[in-house]
Amino acid sequence: MQRDGHKGNNDDDGTVPPPKNPFIQKNAVFTTFVVDSAVNFDGYLEDFLKAEGHYILRAKTAAEALAMTRQHWPDLILLDKEMDGANGLSFFTELLIAHPSAAVVMMATKPSVSEAVDAMILGAVDYLERPLDTKRLKKTIDIQRKLYDVL
Repeated sequence: MQRDGHKGNNDDDGTVPPPKNPFIQKNAVFTTFVVDSAVNFDGYLEDFLKAEGHYILRAKTAAEALAMTRQHWPDLILLDKEMDGANGLSFFTELLIAHPSAAVVMMATKPSVSEAVDAMILGAVDYLERPLDTKRLKKTIDIQRKLYDVL
């Protein structure tokens, strides 16, 4: 019996283990999902992410991104604000509903303060101007990897 008198999944010392969170699924390799219709992915971003040891997924449309997110559960999502056929900021909420534990970094060619604030209110972990500053991106990724290891 637990201290509160209820039967439960207690260990020998009377404590109850924390419940498993159904929204958190850890991958064997840190997985980064790039959702961007415009970037030439064969260039510096792919090289940078591979050098950092990431497994990389790629989607060019919102529909493709939703399908892949439900199938692969990425750890980090790099989301372009200026997507073909969809506004990345309005698509962001759909993406979080599909995968609430993913860390999302918004990217924008023409960033604005109000859009950056909106993205952060929705739950983005960062809002980066393009072309991407790899030092800042690395810092953001390092923070997310540390949080990933804690979970």
